[in-house]
This record gives sequence, C-alpha cells and structure tokens, in this order.
Amino acid sequence: MTIATLREQFAAIREDAAGMICDHSKEQLTWRPAPEAWSMAEQIAHLNSLNGQDLPVLFQAIAQAKRDGKKAAGGQSDFTWPWLDRMFIRMMEPPYRMRLKTPKQYTPKASDTDPHEAYVEFERIHNDLDFLMQDAAGLDLLGVRIVSPASKWVKMSLGGRLALLAAHDRRHLWAMHKIARLPSFPKKD
Repeated sequence: MTIATLREQFAAIREDAAGMICDHSKEQLTWRPAPEAWSMAEQIAHLNSLNGQDLPVLFQAIAQAKRDGKKAAGGQSDFTWPWLDRMFIRMMEPPYRMRLKTPKQYTPKASDTDPHEAYVEFERIHNDLDFLMQDAAGLDLLGVRIVSPASKWVKMSLGGRLALLAAHDRRHLWAMHKIARLPSFPKKD
C-alpha cells in the first residue's frame, strides 16, 4: 500500500459521498430506517466526528516524524501494516460481519444534522486528509505510531490508521447505499 493508493481510495470515497448527497433530498437524507438507526446524514456526521478528531493526532504525528527524520527505508513508500492494524481494518471493511458500539464522542446528534452542512464539513475534512497524506509522503508509515483518540490503549501505524479511516468511511457509505435500497425509503418528490 502506498500513499498514492490511499489518496485514490479517499478520492473515491469523496466521489461516492458527493453522489449520495446530490442524488437525495433532505427528507431522504434525514430519514431513519428505525428509531435507533442512523440516517444517511447522521452517517456523514459520524464520519466527520471520527475523522475530525483524528486529524490533529495525525498532523502532530507527521510533524514529529519529520522532526525525528523517520523516513521510509531506502525512500520506499510501499508498506504493509502490522497484524493488529490489519485486524481493525478487516473489521471495518464492508460488508461488515459484526456491529460495533460507537464510542460516545463519535455519536452524531440527530437534531444537529443538516445533510448539506454535514457534507460541506465532510469535504473540508477530506481535503485536510488529502493534504495530510501528501505531507506524509516519504515517511516511515509503519514506524510512525498513532494513539487512537478513542482509546489510549490502541496504537496503530500511521499507514494502518489511514487505511482504517478509509475502510471506516467505506463502511458507512455502504450503509448509506443499503438505506437507499430499502423498500420503505422515501421516494423523491
């Protein structure tokens, strides 16, 4: 996996999210398939919360790695993540096999979720992620370690964390597509 590959994955995620937002009305985007289920807009707000809380940690880790001179061996930018990173990534990839409890700090508030505002924030965060990945090019993406904002016990490689964020984004976009295919999904006016 390379930074270029990750950037391509995030570009595809942005394109998919844009299509979902543009193709659906506000009523459709805020519709919940069940009282305890998230709407499409809440899925985007959740991604904003998680990715937004990761950004400062990632920027800080990259800045520290640059100061410490943690370059990829031989200038190599291709990497494979450690087994724990792979396990987390596999758990996130759609179609997911198990549901995970969302930590409270990442749970969207339905009343605060305007779909178009959520999408604008999504775009801003993904532009920051793209800048961050450009900035990380040439760094040791395995040797630079990241502590999760959700738990100080979870440490991942920088490359693994970026791949996890991409997998997590795909998981929620997959859930949005699933919502749109439900027979009870509101029809467009």
